[in-house]
Parts: sequence; C-alpha cells; structure tokens
Amino acid sequence: MDHPRLKDIFLWAIGHKRRFVIKGPSMQPTLKPGDQVLVDVKAHLRRPLRPSEIVLFRQPAGELLMVKRIHAIKENSLDLRGDNEAESSDSRHFGLVPKDHLIGLVCNKIGN
Repeated sequence: MDHPRLKDIFLWAIGHKRRFVIKGPSMQPTLKPGDQVLVDVKAHLRRPLRPSEIVLFRQPAGELLMVKRIHAIKENSLDLRGDNEAESSDSRHFGLVPKDHLIGLVCNKIGN
C-alpha cells in the first residue's frame, strides 16, 4: 500500500475514493486501529480483483463495514480474512462474501 499522491487526493475530493478509519486489530500489523485508508470505489469495476489485495465490504449478516484481505476468489464470492487471525472475524466465521457486498479496494494508507 502506497502513500497517497496528488492524484489520489483529487479523486477523493471528487468522490471516486473514500476515506475510512480502521477500528479494530484484525488487520494488524498491516493496518492498526486509528489508521486511515483511501478506498477506490471503482477499482473492482475496472479490473479483476487479485488474492492478497485488501478490500472494504459490507458484512453479509448486516450493515457493518469491514476491511479484510482477499484469501481466495470463487465465482461470485470472496473468501476474506484478517491478517491477525486470532483477532479477526472473517470468512472463517461468516462464510464467503458475495461480490456485490464489495465497496472498494483499499489503495492507500494515509499518514504513518
């Protein structure tokens, strides 16, 4: 994950990227609570997703937004897992996530 460039800041300003704050420890050490990330809400529409990429999605059983890493890609669903297995609620707990629950691809960490 790169630091934001001027282009990223412009895309955020016009709504193509959204800023989110990480709340829990499930993605440590990659992302820590309090870290801010930019999410490209159109990246997954422009190109296929790849295992190991980090995505923002809506949890299948509710409206909770979560950030996890793509572990595997099935036909119309994703196996998503946290980097910190001991502290992560992920596809091992709630199953595969339908691709239509995907909000976007985490593309940049802001700060630190």
